[in-house]
Amino acid sequence: MSVAGPAVFQVPVVYPASRGAVTDQWVLDGSKTHGVKVVETPLKTSLIDGVSPARQGYVTVAVDPGAQAVISGTAFPWKIGNPTSEHLALANRSRVAGVAASRVKARASNQKTGWLRGVQEEPILSVKINARCTHDSGKWKVRACGHAYCEVCNGNVCPMTKNVLKGANAVVACNRMFHDWKTYASLFQQVFAGAARLTEEMKRMLPKNTVRAPMDESRGGPYHDILQRRRMRI
Repeated sequence: MSVAGPAVFQVPVVYPASRGAVTDQWVLDGSKTHGVKVVETPLKTSLIDGVSPARQGYVTVAVDPGAQAVISGTAFPWKIGNPTSEHLALANRSRVAGVAASRVKARASNQKTGWLRGVQEEPILSVKINARCTHDSGKWKVRACGHAYCEVCNGNVCPMTKNVLKGANAVVACNRMFHDWKTYASLFQQVFAGAARLTEEMKRMLPKNTVRAPMDESRGGPYHDILQRRRMRI
């Protein structure tokens, strides 16, 4: 492979299984050609996770204007070695900047979920949510992960921002008030024409004083009176 500058390109590489497990070593610049440099990175970052014993990856090479990089299986401008304290400090700054850039990209993305790498190279699941929990925080349940859980929203809540990842509605799907049902003055009222049999059954099933008196529309109710209906505006 021969590349003339100016150019920045990636060279496919293979980490053979005979080398054993991937260590904390780095891919370091070992170029002896003026104007040819290797982007120094941790070895783990340069390799791609895979199931095969031989790990594949890429090494990034930069070539200045007027220079030329010649790479073969026996001659290449990099080496594997231990990082210096300066390498580690620069890597930490790079990770912090990378996490910040990833979050900016996530905000502008139309996707609701995605993955990014943290400062310690840990995988982070990013979920975009806009819903806010408006319920009493005293009724939240604290989870082991540090998040709170709201039974009404049926989801985890961030205690700082009150953003909530809502699950399936655990109260009533068509409830326009959408509050804790225990705060309602009554839970049931039957509107009927003839006999309020359902009301008596609900009184036996629901807590005391939560069933409102039934409304008999057949007795003076405009919706079931033929004479009244003729004069109603529909």
